[in-house]
Amino acid sequence: LDDCYPWQAGGCEWSVGDLWRWMNWITRLDAIVLTLMFAYVVVVVIHVSYRCHVARRERETGAATPAFQRTRRKLAADLSVKVGNIKSIATTAPYLGLAGTCIGLLSVFRSFDMEKHAALVMLTTYAVASLITTATGLLVAVPAAWSYNYLRVRIDLLESEIPNISQAKEPILCGRAEAPTHGTILEASI
Repeated sequence: LDDCYPWQAGGCEWSVGDLWRWMNWITRLDAIVLTLMFAYVVVVVIHVSYRCHVARRERETGAATPAFQRTRRKLAADLSVKVGNIKSIATTAPYLGLAGTCIGLLSVFRSFDMEKHAALVMLTTYAVASLITTATGLLVAVPAAWSYNYLRVRIDLLESEIPNISQAKEPILCGRAEAPTHGTILEASI
């Protein structure tokens, strides 16, 4: 780090490799977890968008059978769980990034057994490296929050297209093959 001033011409480069080398193992782990969270958000957005698109195309074919409606409800419930995971990522990612920054800042203040100039260079270098996890946390949380809102609207539209079964009042037989006698018909209320 001799005369390493990134703001001067000919100064050192602050590449991803340099910043990775200056991080301790805990902040590296934090950055890896945040990257995996971001990858999960991207995969879920693609999956849910595709499934909603396919479900809308199936609706256009005119399949309004009760089995089709049950499948739609199950699909909407499954997609809601996946979108709920995105909401969890959106709320925890900034805190995970902040925790990595705090741990990184604690490692900045190691023993300063050197001259003032070298200590300042080391202090700024490690302080910048410790802020990476906060930036990563925000880069994960903002798209996750946006994706949650977008996908929640898509799922709500999918659920609104499913007619309410309680309006149809289909009788459900109590496991009998023959016609039920009085008092054995249950009305579906889903």
